[in-house]
Amino acid sequence: MAAVVEAFTRARPLIEGTEAVGDPIEVLPCVFHALWDGQLTAGLETPLHERVLVGPRGWSGPETGDAG
Repeated sequence: MAAVVEAFTRARPLIEGTEAVGDPIEVLPCVFHALWDGQLTAGLETPLHERVLVGPRGWSGPETGDAG
């Protein structure tokens, strides 16, 4: 979990931060748990998908809530 939180100390697309930690099949459950637990945050304006920006706790996200 510490590696997941570290990967998102700056906001980045969900898939990029996940792949920075390891195999997405193994890491995504930790990322989703960190989002659920409030250790990470994402914009609520768009559905959760691989390119949505995810950032650290307290990060408010871009106005669009999407990476593109």
